[in-house]
Amino acid sequence: MKKLLALLLVAVLAASMSISGFAASVTTSGNTTGDVNVKINSDELDPDDNDPDNPKNPVYYVVIEWDSLDFTYTLSSLEWDPVTHNYPGIWNKSTAEVKVTNHSNAAVAVSATFASTGATEVTTNSVTATLTDNSFDLETAVGTDADEAPSDTAIVTVNGHPSTTVDYKVDTINVAISAK
Repeated sequence: MKKLLALLLVAVLAASMSISGFAASVTTSGNTTGDVNVKINSDELDPDDNDPDNPKNPVYYVVIEWDSLDFTYTLSSLEWDPVTHNYPGIWNKSTAEVKVTNHSNAAVAVSATFASTGATEVTTNSVTATLTDNSFDLETAVGTDADEAPSDTAIVTVNGHPSTTVDYKVDTINVAISAK
């Protein structure tokens, strides 16, 4: 009976133990309007040992600002253009920006791609979306004012003549941020 009770007590104690985990990368998908926070616990961190060029306690805080990615194509004429094989139309805008700002005490690398292909160009329903200036490094924010933090911008461009009159999504943009 004592052995059975001891085994039961060991099982209860084992089930109540916690284990710390370490994150190598963080992935979030879908739409977000809030912060994504990651906490890593470690006895190896020393707050007095932060070399700005090689911090042992990196604190990552990266802000991504998206222009509206709603692009509207309006037919300007219902007359067929025999040269372009399209009905003439215009876009309400042809570009949008994805600005990334690094407020971290460590440098980061940024890369933006389309989710369906992992590439920088995708075509859906005769509309081509292109990402330019999509890969860059951002230096540490140490020694800068908050409003002067290192930042850069990827550009999204759309062109073409939609082959449908129904609203649709061309693709999803993934922005990957990694330690540099």
